[in-house]
Amino acid sequence: LRETEHPGEVLAIYQQQVERTVSGKTNQAYRDTVALLRKVRRTMVAMGNIKEFPHYLESVRVAHKAKRNFVKLIDHARWS
Repeated sequence: LRETEHPGEVLAIYQQQVERTVSGKTNQAYRDTVALLRKVRRTMVAMGNIKEFPHYLESVRVAHKAKRNFVKLIDHARWS
């Protein structure tokens, strides 16, 4: 509910959850993280900040570049 009414508040929560979830270091955690990244993107769209998403996604990708399976999931995800 807060996502539609106050996307700015939810965005920070989703971004924190991305970091927590990807730290699980399992393929399931990586899939869950990609799902969270989709929520981050949707929230940025709602806020009118869609141009920021590619930069955010790249920062996540670079920060976790050692997690090859995660990076592959990011690379193969459809973000539109």
